[in-house]
Amino acid sequence: MRSSFPHGPRRTAIMLRDGRALAIAPEALLIARDGEVEALPWFQFRSADWDGDHRVLTLHPVSSTKADLIFETENDQVFAFTTGVRERIESSIVHAVTRELAGDHLVQILIRRDEAGELFSQTVVSGDADFVAAHRSEIDAIERSARQAVGLPG
Repeated sequence: MRSSFPHGPRRTAIMLRDGRALAIAPEALLIARDGEVEALPWFQFRSADWDGDHRVLTLHPVSSTKADLIFETENDQVFAFTTGVRERIESSIVHAVTRELAGDHLVQILIRRDEAGELFSQTVVSGDADFVAAHRSEIDAIERSARQAVGLPG
């Protein structure tokens, strides 16, 4: 299967070993297979990693309840594509605040743009549900502060 996505000067699409194709669109990562296209908005991801030894692109979702998305590429000619993925994820972040709580837990508040350009906040906490519940007021205060910094209501 060959990708029907446009290939611009920065190679906006790549083929995967399983026959799917990935493409970069301004608002989303596109995953195509057999004429079907799934669009995953960039704001769903907090980061991405490239493992060149194994030709694996891993996208890490914001939600801790969702598994990483792992894609094995057909070849290792993906520098422009992986750079584009990183740029798209980073450009969806307008403002970020990271704080340490209880010595070894991180709270990160991301102010992001959705597909329509509207701002919203996402909270990422490195702790289980009990930790979050025990520190809810501190986490909420960090989020309020981050939202206020960009003019969003607290």
